[in-house]
Amino acid sequence: MKIVEAEAGGEDENGKLLVANVVLNRVNSNIFPDTVTGVVYQKEFGVCQFSPVSDGRLNSCSVSEKTVEAVNRALSG
Repeated sequence: MKIVEAEAGGEDENGKLLVANVVLNRVNSNIFPDTVTGVVYQKEFGVCQFSPVSDGRLNSCSVSEKTVEAVNRALSG
């Protein structure tokens, strides 16, 4: 949930859903790590796939209720 907040905290529900779905689609793909943590922290050629990981926003954000709702919706399909 923190990656969704850090990437799309200022976005509407659709923006948050898009980020959540990117993460979930990568988890379900054979070419990416098979866990959310693995996807979020994956580096390709030494570069983080999500900018909040590289700039520290991931560790300093607080997850809003709207983000929780969007992630739960993404998890529900």
